[in-house]
Amino acid sequence: MHRKTIILLTICMATIFAVSFFVIISSFTRNVIRNVSSSVTRNFATVDEERALTAAETVDYAAILTFKRFEGPSDSEAYIHHGSSLSYTWANFIDSEVLDYYQNRFDYQQKQIIRPRGVTFTYNANVTYFEQLHIFNTTRPEQGTVFINDGITQKETITWNSRAIIFYGPDESIPLTTVYPFEYMLCRNQSGYYALPSKFDLTFSNCYFIEMNLQYSEVYAPLAAFWSDVHQIVVLDQNLVPIWLGITVGQAIS
Repeated sequence: MHRKTIILLTICMATIFAVSFFVIISSFTRNVIRNVSSSVTRNFATVDEERALTAAETVDYAAILTFKRFEGPSDSEAYIHHGSSLSYTWANFIDSEVLDYYQNRFDYQQKQIIRPRGVTFTYNANVTYFEQLHIFNTTRPEQGTVFINDGITQKETITWNSRAIIFYGPDESIPLTTVYPFEYMLCRNQSGYYALPSKFDLTFSNCYFIEMNLQYSEVYAPLAAFWSDVHQIVVLDQNLVPIWLGITVGQAIS
């Protein structure tokens, strides 16, 4: 009888320990993973627009821009082979390989016991066919706040002129979008691709307008995180060849 009591007590204690351990691990997981989100959206209205988007995602931008796809470790899978430091990787443009890389990295992080506190992966692409597309840049007034320190910090609102790139469809009363100049802007002619001058005015016929936005981030601690952001607009002709390209890259690390 005494032996049965000991066995029952042992089983009860083991059960209590197992339940407590599960609760602790669950609580730890909830606290560590504070923000996990993934969203991939591709918007198109026709089969031709879908083909254009697929073409835009498979363009060899590295050859056009003459720089590499990523900034970071030479080993693209360094985040799997953990070393003495975290492997942060930033994209220089958007293509299918970049999208696959961040999707695989996001999926990998979800399977790890010790995961980042936050992981986000967002990709949004919109494609529209236009019989006529007008792209130009113009100077427009902007308002902002500067800080002047002359013993006492003061705020002063000033107005300055900045370049803005305007995209118009056939109806030029309402712009498709207005953006600040991209870090990289190229146009294609018979000789190849060339960097656009500070002032330009271009019109394309029978083309596809593709706007792409990519964001990826991992947060490990308040001072251990990285963030990659790419805004990219591509114009393809009716043969699905890029004839205009604009890219802005955002990179951050803490």
